[in-house]
Order: sequence, then C-alpha cells, then structure tokens
Amino acid sequence: MLAALGLFVLVELVGLLAAPLAALTLGRLPGAGLGFAKVLGLLLATWLIWIAGALGIAPYGTPLIVGVLVLMGVVGVLAGLRLRALAERLEEGGSRRRLARLRRLALPEEPVRRRLFWGAEAVFAVTFALGVLLASFAPDVWNTEKPMDMAFITALN
Repeated sequence: MLAALGLFVLVELVGLLAAPLAALTLGRLPGAGLGFAKVLGLLLATWLIWIAGALGIAPYGTPLIVGVLVLMGVVGVLAGLRLRALAERLEEGGSRRRLARLRRLALPEEPVRRRLFWGAEAVFAVTFALGVLLASFAPDVWNTEKPMDMAFITALN
C-alpha cells in the first residue's frame, strides 16, 4: 500500500512539473491541456531518461532520474514565465480578437479551466485507487499479461 502511495505522489509530482508546459503547448484545448499534464510529463521524463541512458549521455540510475526531473522543473518554470509574459502583453493592449485568443492561451487559471483541471485530477485519483484495489487482489506475477509487464521492467533495467 505504501508503494502505491509513493507511486501516486511521484506521478502527481511529474504532472505538476509538466503542468506549465502542458498549458503552454496545449493551451487551446478546453482545459488548457492541464488534464494531459501527467501523461505529457511521464512521456517526456521517461523518454529523456531512456534516450540519455541509451545514447550514453549519462548512466541509467537515480542521479539521471533526479536530473531529468530537475530539468523538467526548470523547463516548467520557463514555460510559466512565458505564460506570465503573454498575460502581461494582454494587459498592454491589442486588437480584441487577438486579445481574446491570447487570453485563452495565456491564462490557464480561469475558473472554467481550474474546474476542468481539478476534475481531471479527481478522475485520475479514482482510477488510480481502483487500479490499486484491483492489483491488490492478485499482486503476484504469474498470470496473463503480468509476465510481459515483468519482461518490460527487466528490459528497462
């Protein structure tokens, strides 16, 4: 149970690190793309870790993982600063149409987007809890697709 809670916290952390990047790149979606922050963050982190290890840029291990997460945090801060700069440009003025388009892109903290973000968080938490509950009934690795899961984990390690 403690391992599942640790995984949940890790996924939340990666999602929060990638949230400004998701808001910047997927800002035209209804929720500013913030519901996709976890998926984007996990894909980006695992791809960077894998490519750095595969190309020999850094040896695979905890320092590489922490380094990639720190890099994602720095990129997230830069994306957040870019969103703030866009918001400041909105306040300076501009045409109505361009102003409305930039506002939708630059301000993911609007109330509707905030509700969509928290809705996506709730869906993730409930789905994760149900998955943990389901896995708790058969935690051993000997049935159906579980050997293939272990093959993937072994290949990654």
